[in-house]
Amino acid sequence: SFNDSPVPQEVKDAVQAARALVQQKATAAETKVQQAAQAEATARNARAALQAKKEEAEEHLRKAVAAEAEAQATKDAMEAAIAEAKRTDAQVTAQSSAYEAAVEEKQQKKLVMMQKLQAKQDKEAQWKMEDKGFADEMTDINRVTLPNLQQQLVDLDAEYNRRKEAINAAIAEATARRAELSGKRQENKNTRNTEGRSITDDYKESLNSYKQVKDRVEELAAAAQNAKAASQQATGSAVAKVKEYWKKVAALDVASDKKATAQEEAESARREALHAQFAHAELADQMARASKERDDFEELKIKVEGVYEYAVVFYNKLGEVQQPNGNPMMNVMLLVKDPAMKPCLASYNTIITAANDLAQVDQQDIISKLKAGLTKIDQDRYTHFKQWCGDEDFVRWIWGANELTKVELAID
Repeated sequence: SFNDSPVPQEVKDAVQAARALVQQKATAAETKVQQAAQAEATARNARAALQAKKEEAEEHLRKAVAAEAEAQATKDAMEAAIAEAKRTDAQVTAQSSAYEAAVEEKQQKKLVMMQKLQAKQDKEAQWKMEDKGFADEMTDINRVTLPNLQQQLVDLDAEYNRRKEAINAAIAEATARRAELSGKRQENKNTRNTEGRSITDDYKESLNSYKQVKDRVEELAAAAQNAKAASQQATGSAVAKVKEYWKKVAALDVASDKKATAQEEAESARREALHAQFAHAELADQMARASKERDDFEELKIKVEGVYEYAVVFYNKLGEVQQPNGNPMMNVMLLVKDPAMKPCLASYNTIITAANDLAQVDQQDIISKLKAGLTKIDQDRYTHFKQWCGDEDFVRWIWGANELTKVELAID
């Protein structure tokens, strides 16, 4: 423990005084950090509030600009509507004439289409009737004639040799007739596929033409109806539109005034947000500096603790060195062989190196409190070596024999 260590009380007091001062400064730095953090948080909140205010003002400005643009667009639309109402009557007359001509063309196209449709239907009825006759005759052959003949062939098996040729001839004749009828059906089918397709295509072409004219007539009828309604509406609301126009002009003036006010508010909010941003940045920088100061003192406290820890090692090793009994030259040889000597010298160098590092820090009040303890350590080293070796030249031999170079204390 601290009280039981072999370090002299003078060194302990110096280390404790330096450590207490470092702790005091570290606590003060921590207070600064907390104060700076609180101020930075306040500034950050203020900046966020002003940023929200700025965004709200900019949103008002955007709405005001949009309202002004909408009012301007409405005014332009009203002017266009008034001009359009003046053109509507002429368009109604022209569209009515076009509609009447299209209706006449539609009737003619429809008449031609119906004639072609009737011709197509007549031809298909004729083909169907012919095909039905062929099919009926084939059905009779398949269902009556051939089965009867075949049955007769079975029933007259006893007369087979006598009537075979006659029956075979009848079968051949029926088969030939069936083939002939099948050919006629195929011919009828081919005719339908060629001539009938041509008639159908002609009818479809006429139907499509009729549909196009019909659609055009319907479009023209709708356009004429819409134009007529628009003309009536334009004529009936012309005065109202003019009055509404002047209302929109007044609304445009109001919107322009609101936009100007919103621009001023947005600009003011931007300036306030910018100032808050600069203030927040300054406080953040102060907090960073305070944090660095706190960290520096924490590091300084660790270095002061390190000086004491190595002082404990130094005094422990110094106590382990065996007291030589001889002349200075003999004592040097004995001390060089002592296993505690090199760790003792190395710990002394470590203490002085750490102290010299502390001297580089701009904290003279802390160094001054620690200086007494460092001086005491150096005096104890000097006193022991003088007691053992006498002349300082012999002391340098001990350092050299242990392959060490004595670090000099660099604290004024």
